[in-house]
Order: sequence, then C-alpha cells, then structure tokens
Amino acid sequence: FLLSASARSLGIMDIIRLSDEDALNLMRQARWSETGGEPVCPKCNSEASWHIRSRLQWRCKHCNHTYSVTSGTVFENRKLPLQVYLLAILIFSNAAKSISALQLSRDLNVQYRTSYRLAQLLRESLMETRDESPMKGDVEVDGGYTGTYIRPANRKEDRIDRRSADTPNKRCVLVMRQRGERGAVRTITEIVKSESADTITDFVTGGTVAGTTINADENAAYDSLAAWYDINRVNHSVEYSGENGENTNQAESYFARFRRMQWGQVHRLTVKYLPLYANEIAWREDSRRMSNGSIFSEVLGKACRVARPDHWKNYGCNRVRNSTTP
Repeated sequence: FLLSASARSLGIMDIIRLSDEDALNLMRQARWSETGGEPVCPKCNSEASWHIRSRLQWRCKHCNHTYSVTSGTVFENRKLPLQVYLLAILIFSNAAKSISALQLSRDLNVQYRTSYRLAQLLRESLMETRDESPMKGDVEVDGGYTGTYIRPANRKEDRIDRRSADTPNKRCVLVMRQRGERGAVRTITEIVKSESADTITDFVTGGTVAGTTINADENAAYDSLAAWYDINRVNHSVEYSGENGENTNQAESYFARFRRMQWGQVHRLTVKYLPLYANEIAWREDSRRMSNGSIFSEVLGKACRVARPDHWKNYGCNRVRNSTTP
C-alpha cells in the first residue's frame, strides 16, 4: 500500500506553500470542525465572538474571554508560525517508525528541546484520544521487555550475567490487538513490571468482552485466561504458526515496528515516557493503510481537541507526567 499513489495525498510542499490565512483556515477547520470552522469560545462554548483581525484572536460576546485558534490545544501560547506546526505534524505523520527529536529539529530548524517538546505533545494527544473500548472477536495478546540493557564492563572478569542482574528500568509492554478481515484493526498497550498471571488477567479481562477468543504464546502467564476465554496457543520455540493456524503474528508485527523505533530512531526509552511511545506505535500500526493526508488530518484533529498537559507548560520543566506507569 505504501508504494501506491493512494498512500500519497499530501506533500511537504503543500504545507510550505500555505499562506498565513490558509494555515489559519486549516487550523480553524480542525479546531472547530463541528461548526464548520466558526470559532467557539473555549471557556463558555459560545459561538458569538468578535474577531480581532490585527491579533488573529477572538473575544467572546458573553464572557469577554479572548482566545485564538490554538487556545486550549497542545499548541497553546505558541511562539512559532502555524505553518511550522503543520509541517511538524506532516513530518510526524509520514514517519513509519516514529521520528527522533534531533531529526525533527533539523527538518524544522528549531532547537532540540523545542522539537522534543512538540513531538511529545503530539504523542500526548494520541494517548488522550485513543479508543479504550473493550475488544471482541479474535484478539492477540503478547508482551515485550525494554530497559534490560546493562553496559558490559571493560574487563571480562568484571562482567556480570545481565540475564539475572537487577535492572530498575526494566518494564514489559503488553499489547492486545483485535483481528480484522485484513490484519489487525485496533491496538491497545499497557506498561507493567512483568508479564505475570495477575497483570495478564487484569489487562485482558478489562479490555475485552465476553465471548472473545484469545490468541497467545506458550508463556505460562496466559494459562489463567482459559477460565474465562476460548484460548489458542502457539509454541514459538517449535513453530511460528500452529497446525490449525494458531499464531500471534499481529502482536509480533507490533513489536517489530516498536523495536525499529527503539533501535533506529529514539534509541533510549525512559520509563516516564514509555507509555507514549508504546501507544504511538499502536496508533501507527492501526493507521498503516491510511493515506498520509488522512493521517495528517487525524493527528491535527487530535492535537486540537486535547489541552496541553501541565507538565509541558514550560520549556525547561522536568516535572513527571501524570502516569500509571509502574
């Protein structure tokens, strides 16, 4: 699909050629899609406002609140032209395996911390707007570990067995994917400390409906699911797919993209922001057969519907994001 013409519906030059008025109208359509681009006060939801043309702002006739097209979004209190943010969203959307903040800073010619903050805000919007409704039908479940690397000592006699070493940043990314007619149609992720029976049970029972068929590997942590679900198992130490088609290929496809992001783009995943990166790859897997123009519109719409989190309200802040990461 990515090699077809239908995958390319928007180019970088299309954004670069936008005038200030065109960029503003595009943001208005994304921000106030329900009213056809007509401004709505973010404070009292009134549609009656004065237009302050000299400042590209509006003033509500009811509560006298002054706002712009980016007020109440992740781009609030912006310091760059709208075209830069639109271009950043397109570059972010075109990256099949995510994009590093360093590369984004070079493409946009902005400081590293500016591009890092902008990319994280886009990931926050994807996290806040993801579909968490229970899955049904055929669902695949699997887990993968991160943060297990320990740099070997210089001398061989000083090196330790990294398999049994204490790694405080070690976490497990649990993924659950609902199968469709062609591949998977929806993906949900969660970060846990280990792939244990309790975490697996809580994750699956809380994210699926009754009658769901679970597909998993030979890990003993999935044995307890047989009490609630029909479960198909495949022993990966013997085969990739069972005699009757048992497999977790869609879950493995997710982790293949996740590892390419981890090793080829961001390189270092901290526990604090691991949920954002895991969910981003889930979103990229689910949107893999959408044109880049549709992906751009989706990301722009999500970013305009999400308010900027408190921990990103300062360029130099280092506050921990509100997360349930163990």
